[in-house]
Amino acid sequence: MRDHWSCSRFAHWLAVKLGGDVKPNSGTMEEWDEWEEKAKKHKLAYWVTEVALDKVQDIVNSPSDLLNNIRYYYKNRWSDKLHYLQTRLPKGKYHELDTRLLHGMFESLVDFIEIEKAWISVMFDTEARTKYLGVYRTWWKRWSSFRSPEAGIAHLLWETTIEEDSPSQAKAAREQLALYNWWKARPNRPEPWDASGLNAVFKLNNERYGRDWLLSRKSKITPAERLLYDEASRRLEKIEQAYDDEDEAMMIRLIKIRKYLWT
Repeated sequence: MRDHWSCSRFAHWLAVKLGGDVKPNSGTMEEWDEWEEKAKKHKLAYWVTEVALDKVQDIVNSPSDLLNNIRYYYKNRWSDKLHYLQTRLPKGKYHELDTRLLHGMFESLVDFIEIEKAWISVMFDTEARTKYLGVYRTWWKRWSSFRSPEAGIAHLLWETTIEEDSPSQAKAAREQLALYNWWKARPNRPEPWDASGLNAVFKLNNERYGRDWLLSRKSKITPAERLLYDEASRRLEKIEQAYDDEDEAMMIRLIKIRKYLWT
């Protein structure tokens, strides 16, 4: 992470000495525009602190910038693989497109929060940097992904508190947290065949009549047993439809906040 010299204490001191205005530590877009318009009136101070310092820093940091560019390319291409959506589905098996779309979208949301939002958290917060970076401070770790669910969630929780300054960002942060938590809990949904009782019906009838009892024309299952099978099948259909409807609704919610998924 690069600390800009134009935002340093030295730049603030230099701006005052040259008769300029000190750059604020934070502000709204309107406040930044007001400061810039005011600062440009002091041409020498603005040029020295905002233009010259940046140019000198670019020259001094050019070797490290080159190394960082190589590192970022390697991470984006081979480690984080940000050029496509990762599904993390079992390898070597065929998965229908609807499944790939669902997993690709939500696993990418997980990466966005646990990697990108987490990095924003440690980049601008000294306390978070100390708390979450840990072993990642060693140089060789910086060639791999920094991932911290705790740091990413902490940053989103902070975003939910800026309702007054940025209500749309706070709302989007709450939605990201809700979708993230839903996806993480989704594997705990009851298995449809078990929840419907159909597994139990098959197991019992397999033991009684053999594995071909459902398709055999000579099946000896009783009308009552057939009724149990039909009822369990209807329950299975309802459960699977409810799961599909839930997945689709969550995908739509994620699509609706896609413009807020950037850092």
